[in-house]
Amino acid sequence: MTTAPSRPTPRLTVASGVDLAAAIDAFLWQPELASTTRAKYRQTLTVLEDELGDSPVTGPGLAGVVEQRWHHASPATWNRHVATVRSFARYCERTRILGIDGDVELQRRAEKHDHTRSIALASLERLWERRDVHLRERTLWRLLYDTAARADEVLRLRCSATPPGPNAVAALTAAHDPARRR
Repeated sequence: MTTAPSRPTPRLTVASGVDLAAAIDAFLWQPELASTTRAKYRQTLTVLEDELGDSPVTGPGLAGVVEQRWHHASPATWNRHVATVRSFARYCERTRILGIDGDVELQRRAEKHDHTRSIALASLERLWERRDVHLRERTLWRLLYDTAARADEVLRLRCSATPPGPNAVAALTAAHDPARRR
């Protein structure tokens, strides 16, 4: 697996009498943090606090907790936790609130970006109206779009079990998706 280029790892050697829990609280209550950011940071830092307890906080210790807890996470999730720990470490260094011995060496993971774009409704309507494409294919495309069903689910439908009328799509959807049943 390739890794994305990373920022230099902070080396924290400042010593003070503040414990990890107090440093986390101070970090989370920075006024410039958005409430959603604060909530995500809290998730990660609570795990660090639970795992490290009262033991001395070290860069390798922080990195070890992240690696142990989230080593199977997707690249995006991994990168979020790495960014949180790095941000916390930089805060501790900047404010001198907590001494962390050693480097926090965590590498970001490369993320796959989906460049798939949705098709404009006007383009879909032109596709559904094409007379050079068989009715079966056009019907399949329309049914897939209208129901958001998977292709294999639609292809397994028995048309003889479908009630005639304008509610046929809703009936088919409800019959094959328990979550959509009324």
